[in-house]
Amino acid sequence: TIHQPSSRLYQKLDWLMLLAEGHLMYYGKADQVLDWFGQFGYKIPFGVSIADYVLDISLGEAGYSSSGKTGSAAVTELYSAFEQQYAGTANAHKYSSGFSYTQPKISDGAAG
Repeated sequence: TIHQPSSRLYQKLDWLMLLAEGHLMYYGKADQVLDWFGQFGYKIPFGVSIADYVLDISLGEAGYSSSGKTGSAAVTELYSAFEQQYAGTANAHKYSSGFSYTQPKISDGAAG
């Protein structure tokens, strides 16, 4: 578990779990997080690290969404969209919030 990784460390992540206001805002491949938020009008500014930008998004400090929401309203919009899209996924693990996600298969790296 890493609270806020450096940009160098972020580049080594395979999977990312991003929480906001106690809700799962994103869970998936780390290299696809910008595509997810891009659907809502968020484009990373030049020179900003991905780690810093997704943290700004989760805090509602990344500007306006494509629907015109900002701040906590934008945060709510984003985690609600994620939960709605992935709720009820097959082979999912349940969270107490009722949200479900498909857990990635994690390898211990051993050959065989």
